[in-house]
Amino acid sequence: MKKNDSPFCFIHIPKTGGVTLHSVLIDQYPFKKRMSFVAKHEAHKFYDLPDAEKATYKLLKGHIWFDAEKFSATKDTIFFTYLRQPIQRTISHYYYLFQNPNHRLHKEMTENNYSLKQLYNMGKVLNLDNCMVRFISGNCNKDWDTMNEDDLALAIANFDKYFNHFGIQEYYDESLLILANQLGWKSPFYSRLNEGNKKKKEPFDAETQQMMIHFNRLDEKLYKHALDKFLLLKEEHKDMLAKQLPVFQKKNKGYWTLRAFVYPYLGSRVYR
Repeated sequence: MKKNDSPFCFIHIPKTGGVTLHSVLIDQYPFKKRMSFVAKHEAHKFYDLPDAEKATYKLLKGHIWFDAEKFSATKDTIFFTYLRQPIQRTISHYYYLFQNPNHRLHKEMTENNYSLKQLYNMGKVLNLDNCMVRFISGNCNKDWDTMNEDDLALAIANFDKYFNHFGIQEYYDESLLILANQLGWKSPFYSRLNEGNKKKKEPFDAETQQMMIHFNRLDEKLYKHALDKFLLLKEEHKDMLAKQLPVFQKKNKGYWTLRAFVYPYLGSRVYR
């Protein structure tokens, strides 16, 4: 299959497996003009460019919210994102704040040993409040605990209209293979990057669990909507997956081992 040469825009929602995908994208677009965004406020680097210059970019990727007009290099721009079960995404995000010394809150988190309940009560981390709906609706900067059903409706409308290609973190390899087949990519081998700490995590008390439910209530609906669509997509590609998935996973283990060995000598090529 001929590779689809349309511009590709990856909306990286935090803690959905996106850092690993950045390395895949670099391998798929090795000599193409691209731009990466570490934080949402960097988005202006692209959308402030003249339209003619925007059209020269083939890959945009990073922690940017969805905006069809600002991030469409051309009318055929492909938007892609990964979604993840919201409670699990929240837990991963919480522990990530302790683990990443480059995060703006890392020092404060480690010095104060904030619980998730304290973060909720302080409203310090917007990405703990219906994060996926924030990114896909484009309303990333709404005030804490003000996200509502209108934001969810906008997120679902954007998702259905613009995200013909998307992945589910719990079906990571299946998502990658479907995307590769849809776009005519070479095998999307990867090594896992930016994984959370595997040590045993303390259980959350009942009040914290209820707060997690509240602050993910919209994300849960968006995730279920996306998961239902993905399971249909997976069924459509069942013959391809039955044939290619076992081979891909076996070969990818070898790639993972090799990459882990040589990666320290190559230097970081991957979005952090």
